[in-house]
Amino acid sequence: MNLESIKQEIVEEFKKREVTLETLEFNKRGQDIVMNYVYSSLNDCNQEVHTAPRSKDPVFLDIASAREIIKFLDDKQIPYTKRNDDFI
Repeated sequence: MNLESIKQEIVEEFKKREVTLETLEFNKRGQDIVMNYVYSSLNDCNQEVHTAPRSKDPVFLDIASAREIIKFLDDKQIPYTKRNDDFI
């Protein structure tokens, strides 16, 4: 997926009414960045399991691509968090 498609997908995901996208989360894993969509109300127990909204799959980015996406988010004032977890 190219960066323009990712940017468009992010904007569309924040506009959806059936789910509430709170933020994007960037996790550094070595030289790669994993971008996750973080929802506040995705798994409502009252919804039919087969028709309930699903979260978007994580997006794997190189560092340069992640920087470009983060600049886009800053320009659009879209919330995100950065994490750099060390795992044992």
